[in-house]
Amino acid sequence: LVTLGLALANIAAPERLLGSIVSGRGFEGAGAVPAIAAVRTESTGRHKKARLALKAKLSKVPVFLVTNEGGSPFLSQRGDGDQAALMFLFPGEANKMLEGILKQSASSGARILTSNLDRAFQLAMKEPSLSGLRDQVSGRELKMVWQFTPHAAEQFAAAQLMIKTMKAPTVPKIPAYITDSLVYTRRGKQVRPIFLAKKDLQAAIDAAVQDGAPPPKVQVVDLLEYLVGLVEGLTEDPRAFEAEINEIELVPPSESVDFKTELKRESSPQVARIIPPSMR
Repeated sequence: LVTLGLALANIAAPERLLGSIVSGRGFEGAGAVPAIAAVRTESTGRHKKARLALKAKLSKVPVFLVTNEGGSPFLSQRGDGDQAALMFLFPGEANKMLEGILKQSASSGARILTSNLDRAFQLAMKEPSLSGLRDQVSGRELKMVWQFTPHAAEQFAAAQLMIKTMKAPTVPKIPAYITDSLVYTRRGKQVRPIFLAKKDLQAAIDAAVQDGAPPPKVQVVDLLEYLVGLVEGLTEDPRAFEAEINEIELVPPSESVDFKTELKRESSPQVARIIPPSMR
């Protein structure tokens, strides 16, 4: 179990995201420049359009953080001593962390704020930054990362599904579910749903079977690996991955959508902000 720390997150200057997957490619011959420039212009425009489409889809998925009253997330201590700002796709784990912090310090002003998967994914892709804290024994300056927190019940549900076709499956920390036949209609277009909760997947399958459709085949994937693949693919082949992005629809956990609505009713919507701690 991760030990909860009542330290506030400290983010250094914005760091390079996904720099390792972007490489410049030289070319030879002055005569080739206009043609290549035209292709690059088209590719850049397609890449930007697809990135905006992906951003819009990710922004619909709620992500929860436990913060102080100023909106700065609390940190948890990792096994190596470094710090992690935890992000939750399911409200249950966020509530557990909140309860733990309030037990340690009832006056901490701790609460749950809602962000979204687009912001959270970008933060998780950052390299570790300095936390502004030091190890009390060694004096080592501790680093800080943004980390998605697995939902134990969801991992168990994914394992139960995977074990039907695998002897010893490696269960993703953040599972997602893709089917071979379920489609939704969104704004007149058919899209393939990617479910983030097994019970929502099962509800969709039950509804489809009740309408006379055969049960679909289901594939469990690692959500974060899938998203990284999309981002890398947009750099390498914008046309193909633009089509992939346009054809998918992320289905957030229904309990997370309900919890987000509940939080909005209780207080005015807030976006998690990062405030560096005092360096005294």
